[in-house]
Amino acid sequence: MKHILITAYDVNPYQGSESATGWNYPYNLSKYNKITVVTRENNLPEIQRFIAENQLDVVNLKFVGFDLPVWARFWKKGSRGSFLYFYLWQFFLSVSFFSKRDQFDICHGLNFHCDWAPSFLWLLGKPFIWGPINHNEPLPDYALKGLTKGELRKEKIKQVFKWIFWSLDPFLFLCKKKATKILVGHSDVIKRLGLSLNKCVLFNQIATEVRQKHVGNNEGFNVLFIGRGLLIKNYLTVLDAFKLCIENKEFTNKNLSISFVGVGKKAKNKLLSRALELNIEQYLSVHKWVAFEDIEQYYLDANVFCFPSFEGAGMVIAEALSYGVPVITIDKNGAAHELKEDCSFVISSSDKRGMVIGVSNAIALLINDKNKYLLMRDAAYSYAEKKLSWQAKSKTIGDIYTSILWSYEKK
Repeated sequence: MKHILITAYDVNPYQGSESATGWNYPYNLSKYNKITVVTRENNLPEIQRFIAENQLDVVNLKFVGFDLPVWARFWKKGSRGSFLYFYLWQFFLSVSFFSKRDQFDICHGLNFHCDWAPSFLWLLGKPFIWGPINHNEPLPDYALKGLTKGELRKEKIKQVFKWIFWSLDPFLFLCKKKATKILVGHSDVIKRLGLSLNKCVLFNQIATEVRQKHVGNNEGFNVLFIGRGLLIKNYLTVLDAFKLCIENKEFTNKNLSISFVGVGKKAKNKLLSRALELNIEQYLSVHKWVAFEDIEQYYLDANVFCFPSFEGAGMVIAEALSYGVPVITIDKNGAAHELKEDCSFVISSSDKRGMVIGVSNAIALLINDKNKYLLMRDAAYSYAEKKLSWQAKSKTIGDIYTSILWSYEKK
């Protein structure tokens, strides 16, 4: 049994997204390897509580807390300063484990997932895996229309900030050079970082629990969006596409609805205002915030999950499929390459009007063709179970570990 050192800045088994990757990948990998995970000290209480509540066998899994001393992080408060802190955390963690390096066979920098912050685990002189790493590509011009000058300035600053690290950070250059394998969330990561193809594995971080099959909403047809109401999520497109659907007279006698969950107060107001403009407010329900443990019911009530986000990933895509809910997304979503056409629609986002029409047509097809909907529902559940479960995706990482060690033993 090999011993793997994993760094996971964010770990919480009670939450989703980034926190979920920090828990689920190490936990499943520990079934075949000895795993030591280094994380923030404030993550340990929730990890220990979850293990105790579920009486989990973690004989091969160990979590170690590491933080900079208080005097070296006085400037960090909540999310403020988190990127700089992560950068320093990665460096000093690697230095502190240098004397213990012979205990490990492989080092793996698992999350934050951002591809402009280097890992320093290569300092330990062991086979080093970086990722999955990811980034959000610049938004298209049509998505930026209507923003204030201040909002546009913020978007440009984000891109300049990334470019500085991608192009000028010598430690990022060393990280790329020293990495044995790099797990990339989408192909644009390879282009932006100028990575060697032979080092890269296309592997987005999205994954999900295996769930019991459900029959869906048979009393009507509900279109669902879950996520924060941010510009990059492109959430208003869902509303515009729904409007095109209900303009079709064939749908007038159907019980149609559209739900937005977890969008926040500002986005809720935007959605309500836009729905009034489109004269579809009677179909709309908006929930600005929902507890993580209450999200399930919204998936159970949904017939299609519409997520036309421009972001590099989106854990909600995998979650929706795991409930047997077909997915509609766009080609600029980083997780699109993980999807199959028998359970999802990937719509071109080359222009706004075409994108809205494409999303609308996909919704309409599922409403009109009951057999198509049922086939896609079954395929969604099956695909999530076989390809997107934490177990299945962890096995892919485990196979990479095995391949790397086999190559090193041959030398």
